Amino acid sequence: MSGVEQRYYAGSWTNTDVYVSHEPINFDEALEEFNNFCGRQLPIMWQIPFIPTCFDVSFKEDYIVLGGPHGNIANFEVSTRSVLRDEDISYPKSILSVKLILQDNQVVALSDECILYILEYPSFAIMHKLNLRISNIVFRYRKQRELLLFTNGTQEIFSYKVSTDEEFYMKKQEKKSFKIEDLSITFNLSDDDSLMAIAYENTSISIFFMDTNSKMKETGPNHSNIVTVVFSQWNKHLAAAFEDFSVNVWGLEANLVLKYTFSAHQGKITGIAFVRENAYILTSSEDKTISVCNLKGECQPYSMNIIDLKVIMMTGNKNHNKVFYIQDFDAMMAWEVPQVPKTTFYRGHESRVTKILFIPNSFELISLGEDGQFIVWNSRMDSRHESMMLEGKLLNGLVYPSGNKALVFSSLHLLYLINLSGSTDFGAPAKQNFRHDVLCMQISKDESKLAIGDKQNRVRVFDLKSMLAELFIIKGHILPIVECFFINEDREMITASQDCTMCKWSITGNLSQESKIVKVATFLGHQAAVSCMIVSSDGYVVSGSEDGMIIFWNYNGNKLYSVCCPDKIPVYNLYLSQDHSYFISLQESICTYWQLGNLSVLFQLNVNKGSWLSVSNDEKFVALAEENHVSLSENPLGCSSIRIVGKNLGSPHKFMKFVLDCQKENSKIAYEMNYNHFIIAPYMIGPAHILAYCNRFNDLNEALFYEPNRASFFSTINDENPLSICIDLEFKNCIDICLKYMRQQYNGKNTFKNLRAYYPLQSCLTKLNAIDYPYIKKLYDGLFVRSEAEMLPRFCLHDTELPVDILSEHFTVISDQILPPNSSSHSGRPIVFFQSLFPLDLDIGTESSLEFLQSILDCSEVEIFRSALIKEYLQFKWKKLKPTIYILGFIYIFYLILLGLYIVIFIESQDFLIALIIVHCIMWVYEILQIATDFSDYWKNVWNIQDQLRSISFTFYAIMAWRENYNTDILLAVLIFSWARGIACFRMFDETRYMVRLVLQVIIDIQTFFFILFYATFAFAFVYYMRNPEDQPFLMYLTQAYRLDLGDFETGLTEAFDWIIFFVATMINPLIMLNLLIAIMSDTASAVAEIDDIFDLREMAEMIMDVEKVMFWKKGAYKKYYLHKCDFTQAEEHEDEDSNMFIREIKKQVVDVRRTIKNLKINSKKIEEFNLQENLTKLMNEHEVLEENMKSQFNFSGELIEDIQKKLNYLD
Repeated sequence: MSGVEQRYYAGSWTNTDVYVSHEPINFDEALEEFNNFCGRQLPIMWQIPFIPTCFDVSFKEDYIVLGGPHGNIANFEVSTRSVLRDEDISYPKSILSVKLILQDNQVVALSDECILYILEYPSFAIMHKLNLRISNIVFRYRKQRELLLFTNGTQEIFSYKVSTDEEFYMKKQEKKSFKIEDLSITFNLSDDDSLMAIAYENTSISIFFMDTNSKMKETGPNHSNIVTVVFSQWNKHLAAAFEDFSVNVWGLEANLVLKYTFSAHQGKITGIAFVRENAYILTSSEDKTISVCNLKGECQPYSMNIIDLKVIMMTGNKNHNKVFYIQDFDAMMAWEVPQVPKTTFYRGHESRVTKILFIPNSFELISLGEDGQFIVWNSRMDSRHESMMLEGKLLNGLVYPSGNKALVFSSLHLLYLINLSGSTDFGAPAKQNFRHDVLCMQISKDESKLAIGDKQNRVRVFDLKSMLAELFIIKGHILPIVECFFINEDREMITASQDCTMCKWSITGNLSQESKIVKVATFLGHQAAVSCMIVSSDGYVVSGSEDGMIIFWNYNGNKLYSVCCPDKIPVYNLYLSQDHSYFISLQESICTYWQLGNLSVLFQLNVNKGSWLSVSNDEKFVALAEENHVSLSENPLGCSSIRIVGKNLGSPHKFMKFVLDCQKENSKIAYEMNYNHFIIAPYMIGPAHILAYCNRFNDLNEALFYEPNRASFFSTINDENPLSICIDLEFKNCIDICLKYMRQQYNGKNTFKNLRAYYPLQSCLTKLNAIDYPYIKKLYDGLFVRSEAEMLPRFCLHDTELPVDILSEHFTVISDQILPPNSSSHSGRPIVFFQSLFPLDLDIGTESSLEFLQSILDCSEVEIFRSALIKEYLQFKWKKLKPTIYILGFIYIFYLILLGLYIVIFIESQDFLIALIIVHCIMWVYEILQIATDFSDYWKNVWNIQDQLRSISFTFYAIMAWRENYNTDILLAVLIFSWARGIACFRMFDETRYMVRLVLQVIIDIQTFFFILFYATFAFAFVYYMRNPEDQPFLMYLTQAYRLDLGDFETGLTEAFDWIIFFVATMINPLIMLNLLIAIMSDTASAVAEIDDIFDLREMAEMIMDVEKVMFWKKGAYKKYYLHKCDFTQAEEHEDEDSNMFIREIKKQVVDVRRTIKNLKINSKKIEEFNLQENLTKLMNEHEVLEENMKSQFNFSGELIEDIQKKLNYLD
């Protein structure tokens, strides 16, 4: 068992507590495992018809008694998830506390009016009431003596006897009490009723023996008023919550010792529980969270928050493995506390930790501090193994590759050599005065040389075997050296400086002479001072600078790619994984994990004044120096335990609930942007994967483009990214969003330009070709582009043979790998470099290569063959396989020549027949190889069918001819099949390749026409036959009708009807039908001519597939490469193309203008025909007449009204 497994399983109690990934093979299995994990991590929720104020759980945990806000008490059955009884006890006063007593036969309830009710359970019949007439009541039940204990904030603890006897409460019971030394705030009993802890108003706590009421221990005054106190399981600890939201834990040993202090909340603490054999302490709070703290070591608190409402009450169960709690809404929750991820804090330094060093082949690590302490920690036991105080501040150090010694440099210019090979004691370190300032130090692989970078811009190299005798000095930088590394078996060195450069030096030869130190390369690319650098053993260099830029290089100083940290602050430290799948960067406040494939952020962790990052040799542990302590945790990318990691933002438990709910059909659960930074380890599944899987395209679009906190776009451990998931499920809206995101990342719109943004296509482009995606041609057009790599030459010599294309494992184009040596120049012919944006299946014969070739042949959008990527892809493979295809083709042509000579001249020659049989056997072996490697698809190819017909017929004829039985009919079949199969040989040549497709396409296009032609031919044959049925057989008339179609006819007709039939037949078949056939063939030829380049490449792809399928030895290989190309700049062609496009656009605009003018003329003509002016004059005249009529009517109406008014006045 590895150290990590020991570390993780050490805290487990049962198999159900171990949440380990079982290495799922696909996304569905990984998601199913995570769903099971979420089911164990999340609490169970039971809906209640009211908002509970308090509760208690029965002994068997099958029933829960709930107190309500309106004085009601309810009995909830867990198995049926229903309330069995709900009784009003103290309406309208709320119930403050409830407790099941006397083996769950009675319930004690405290109301808001300070009345203590004793109820029969489960009927809730009132058996007795105690009117306490006081406030701030706290009561507990002592089960051994059947006593109720309560306090009212005075200096007394009262007791009251309870019983199951029905007549017991009819008698007057006496309240007993005992005095305490101060005013009490709260108290609690231990599980076994042997101890009682009382919290006083003076902030102290006393512990009493219950049997004797004698004081056992006390804490003395604390820093704040106490809210609640709780004993742990087996009475090993006592915990107290305070009004300042902190929690203290004391060990109940010989003396009361304060062991732990936690401040994980920002609101009043409402409950405390010890679980898992006192390994964890849980605290609930009105800040809406439940916090879990590990008591086995100082670890980062783990919080749980599902609902954003304050936690009213929380209590643990009898077995101390589960907690029950209620929040301010109508539900009851139960949470079986899981095994939580462990992040241990190693505290021992009094000042800033400067460096962390893992000791190879052990579970130990070293921390160096400015306080002068050299501490060795045991990561397996989470304990300090050894420590020593050295002189001065410890500024730098290293561990020998063998792990038996350590070198430490202090601020007093002292260099310590510490022996680490001792099992318990390291002994006194060897100390040596060292007058140089050390900014960095590195030891050679053979442990013979020590390189030190100093403030004088130099690297000094010393001999470790001769008392640090100086060997040589490297000069060349203009600012101090920050990092140096030996490479290439210690023959070369790479240095990084604050002058924004890095240099590669050759240190071979006579090292005693400074002139032998040669600068081989200079690494240029940083715009700010280099702050850190790491070197891998397989040729990669990674450097970080003070502006947050991280650049990847090779040993020759070629810049491969770069990325900018989200927070543009100095990068303090870097780590590159051994398999180059990810790297880690450390900044002052954030630690970022990156995926190297497409340079995407996997996740980020918040750190507090981080200064150093170190990863164990097996990549299982990650240690961070944060201010004056070391935090050690499992590497989320190297562990086997399932967990959610990310920044301190949002609730991982809400994210778990979202993942579970969003997979349900017609789910309406809302997605929160706070989830964007989470990742599910070790599967490396992020929110974008989940949203793509559930086809939540609106949420996916918002998550990927949400500027403050974008969801990351990366691949899982099984190389599944959001795009590949969308493609598998054919969610085209999500595909559009993913491609839009990749395009934005590549173009650098509103973000740092990521040239590797299209890398995820390498795992899913084959499937994308097969799903009828409408915009695939547009996608292909942008996947083979001009290289933007720096330091590429712009000219080459005139006699350089170009174009040249190569396979490369690197994204970046490196000119030395493409151009011949000494061919680039500062003048000459201009050149340009191109590259694919993602690795392709360029290795011929592999399974993935065949799948990609088949996918482009099956793609519904044939225009992809015109994209630069497909053209270069097929041309590259054609160059590789062209000799093989030509050899096979010329063998067949040679066979046809031999067959022709045999038929014409040597038909009875046995020797010539043997030569023909040998060539036939060679071709037959190739056919057998094709059948063996691809049996199912072999019979789907028409050329293969003809090969088999030719082979079978020739075999029969050869056997008969060997017996001197020369059957010309079988030989005729051989000839027909052989020459028909020979048409395929024309596919080898560029000039004739598309003609083969043209012939086949013509045959396909005229199938319907031939059906109609033969129909007419049969009709006229029957007419001829009925005119003279006894003259000759029907077949002869059919032949006569067919000859008539071809223009071969007789005119010896005598009857008028015969002449009419002759005229009609010659008009329909020879004249109309055959001319229609010519027109169809012409249209087909024109159509094929327009896409002859597509047919050409399709035929090329099919030939490449035929050869690759027989390469059975390559089927198991899987490796992809970038395609790089260098060619002369085709300026004129591009200008012509641009001019043609411009002219076409102008023509379109002219046509639009003409159409508009034509429409205007038509409309003006209509206006003229309508005679607008005359009609307007007529309308105005009519309007004047109408106006005069209306005035006369108004006058008449006025007069009439005046007359009526006069008459009314007269009547009055």
